[in-house]
Amino acid sequence: MPSLNFLQEAKQFIRFNTVTTRSNAECALYAGRLLQQHGFRVQHQECREEGHLFLNTLGMLGPDSAPPLLLAAHLDTVEPGDPAAWTKTGRDPWKATVRGDALYGLGSADDKLDFLCKLAAASRFDPARLTRPIWLLGTFGEERGLVGASQFCRVASQRPVMALVGEPSALRLVTRHKGLLVGELTLVRHGIYHTDTAETVYDVAVSGQAAHASTPELGDNAVLRCLTFLQSACGREGVRAGADRRQ
Repeated sequence: MPSLNFLQEAKQFIRFNTVTTRSNAECALYAGRLLQQHGFRVQHQECREEGHLFLNTLGMLGPDSAPPLLLAAHLDTVEPGDPAAWTKTGRDPWKATVRGDALYGLGSADDKLDFLCKLAAASRFDPARLTRPIWLLGTFGEERGLVGASQFCRVASQRPVMALVGEPSALRLVTRHKGLLVGELTLVRHGIYHTDTAETVYDVAVSGQAAHASTPELGDNAVLRCLTFLQSACGREGVRAGADRRQ
């Protein structure tokens, strides 16, 4: 079985333009071939969106007789932004460049190289000695709502006993993460009232500034701004009364 040339493969992975709205198929198929070279059985899960092909790549090592240990990473990236800001890579976000003991390039930290790190670690195990399988998963669409991971959870043949998910975390092990809170706000008009004319309808648009979930302080949440506006327009007691009725 060939040894993994980590730096060479890192440069190849970063070279693929897998900005999250683009197809990741070329990178995912390459990842699948690399997994096969290191003894993994490989499956691809397809999804088509607006004519674009997206793939989850799943490598399986060891027996199928027990729930697997899932090692997960995503192969898509955020937009690179202004190329002029990529001073370490010669203004090419997809050109992996070594400077000192650091490797620069889009996806080096978030999150392509985590996939390679997990492959390098898992490929050291003898499949015949594993008592439970190791699954290595590379997903698509993480940067736009965990699309590929959600698809994987819907079709996975087994529920993993544990999942190790790679994300930049200053080399600290994180055992829990932010959740998703969905709320519904209803404004209730109290009392009996009558009007001989059509009621006024207000159309209010609230804008904000998008930011990555890891740095929310750099953004301006439009939902919170909307709630502040409603609280101001309707009165604090009115909003609270409506919430109480919902409870």
